[in-house]
This record gives sequence, structure tokens and C-alpha cells, in this order.
Amino acid sequence: MKNRDGRPHRRRVTGGLAVLGALFLLLAVVEVGGQALFRLKEGRWLFRGRPVSVKSFVFRHHPYLVGVPAAGVRAPLWGKKLTITAEGGRWTGAPPATTDKIRVAVLGGSTTFGAYLPDEQTWPAQLQSLLGDGYVVSNFGVPGYSTAEHVIRTALILPEIEPDIVVFYTGWDDIGNYHRFDPTPEYREHGFEQYDNLEISAMNRPTFVEELKERSGAVRLFQFVAHRLGMGRSEEVAVAAAPEGAYAGADAYVDRIYHRNLTTLRELVRMQGAYALFVPQVLNEAAFAGSTGTHPGTPRIIDEAAPGLMRRFNGLMTGLCEDAPCAVVEEVARQPWTPEHFLDEGHFNAEGGRLMAETLAGRIRRLVASKTH
Repeated sequence: MKNRDGRPHRRRVTGGLAVLGALFLLLAVVEVGGQALFRLKEGRWLFRGRPVSVKSFVFRHHPYLVGVPAAGVRAPLWGKKLTITAEGGRWTGAPPATTDKIRVAVLGGSTTFGAYLPDEQTWPAQLQSLLGDGYVVSNFGVPGYSTAEHVIRTALILPEIEPDIVVFYTGWDDIGNYHRFDPTPEYREHGFEQYDNLEISAMNRPTFVEELKERSGAVRLFQFVAHRLGMGRSEEVAVAAAPEGAYAGADAYVDRIYHRNLTTLRELVRMQGAYALFVPQVLNEAAFAGSTGTHPGTPRIIDEAAPGLMRRFNGLMTGLCEDAPCAVVEEVARQPWTPEHFLDEGHFNAEGGRLMAETLAGRIRRLVASKTH
């Protein structure tokens, strides 16, 4: 449309620009709101840099596991001596593997890997020292690994070393998946977080749609609303709302996935002719007492509720080994754990590692004795 003098209607053009500006502003508000809500719920920003450090040399990219320890690396990670063996596990001081030795493979997260400790103070290294030269203990713990990663390693990597006993110390990294926006059975979001945790760059660039889903606060806001309306998962989750966007209750969806993964691990170990030991995870409960904040490892669980939820989560191992060649090492949870055994909320110090190693060494010796008599 034009004015009588032939010039276009500036009012219509100006009005169109105003509408576009309002839409852009609305989109920006929704995006910022979604980013803020994600930060409140997940404990991290969608956009955050990945600093270059020693850790980025210790772990290398893996197509299924995000990252694995780089074989043969020696580095002062966390300011402590760290050595990765040729088989891709952390050093334990194990003797060369021969047919007359009993092979013990240990899988877990950062507490098993030995976060913030030198090689010889990790509990798998202390377990090797206690068991002696008749055993070969391999530490396949990796920071952040949950049962999802353990299933892959147990199925594809462990068969090559032919273990006799497989020890799983797991739980804390699984419970960190409680109350996500869009939970999935393979812990998809947990996997993306491992890129930051291990400081590894993704090898393949995601598609635009995948990148939008991963980075957009507006998309996350929609997912959150859909989830709250009952569109996000098929199971009821009875939770009690707590301050700071966290919860004090359990998550039935993650509980089911965790128990399913434990069952899968049990069967994989059985198929390899080995014996599985499942170890309940323990926390420094005093570090959580009275706190209404959240821990980075469990950003959607109110601190004060975390110890009780962890104990409940450990209870999902009950009955796992009633009719299978495996056992739940319940005596670990019954040990007199105190703050003096921990570096922080959940990682052992040297003394905590010693208590863990002594408890497991006793169980392993009894197991081996029962099979040789």
C-alpha cells in the first residue's frame, strides 16, 4: 500500500518492525528464563567453558564411553602422582598377570579411580598390597562413570583380561541422575556432562537440532513444563519439593534403570565365568547434615536428604545375588565410617581407602578359599 503521493506506508513498516522486535524480545526472555531454570535445577549453566588442564591429557576420547584413561600416561593430576597402565587402568602395583594368579577387576567412579590421591593411596592399590602377589588387581575406575558406562566396559573390554572376580563400587554417579528434565534409559544427559567432567572435546559436531536441544534454554524450559505436566516420563515419581530447586525424595525412574543395569552387569559377569561383588557406596554423611544446599555430584538432591537417599539406593542391590554367582558386600556399609575417612563428601582419603581395602580383601580371601576347598 502507498500514500497518495506514491510513497509506502511508513506506519505499516514501523508496526511490522515493532511486532518483530516484540517477538525477538519475548524469545530472549524465554531463552534467558530457560537458561536460569536449567542452572537452578541442574547446578550448571548450559554454556560453560572447558578449561585446559592436565586432566585433558590423562583421558582420551572414546566413541561409546566419552573418555577413557590414556594408556601409559604419567602425570601430576590434582598435584598427585598418577600412572595409567598399558591396559588403560590406574596403577595398583600389581605383578604381571600369569595363569596362576587370580585376576580382580575393579570398576567404579572417581572414588575407585582415586580422585585427589597418589597412585599408592587409592583403595584398589591398597587392596593389591593386602592381597599380595597371588592376585592381580586392575583399577578400571573412571571419574563420573555410572552403571551405564560399566555395562559397556564389562561387555566389551573386561572379557579381554579374563577376570576371575569383578568388583563394582557404584551408586553415587547413578543417583546424580535423579530428577532430570528429560531422563532417558541410557543416562544421555549424564553422558554429555562427562565431556566437561573429563575435559574431552567431542569428535563429531552435533546437528543443528541436536545442538539446539542441548544448548537452548527455551527448549529446556519447554521440556521442563512438559515433564511437569506428565509428558516427560511414563512412571510416577513421588518427590517432595525442597529449597533451591532440589528434591528430598527418590526418583522411581532412575531406581528402575539402576536395578536393571545391576542385573545386566550380573549376567555379563556370569557369562564370562567370573564372580561379581557389588559394593554399596558410602558417603561422608556428616558433610551433608543440616545443609539445604546441593552437592555438584547430586545437584537436584537437597544435601540433608542425600545420605538417606544413598542408603535407600544401596538397598536396590538386595536380592540381586539370591540365585547367581555374585554377592553384595554389605559389610562395607556397616563399617564405622567417620569424617576422618574422607577428603570431602564422598571421596576416600588414604585411611578411608585402607578400611575399604581391608573389608574387601577379607571378603575376596573367603570367596577364593570357598572355591578351592
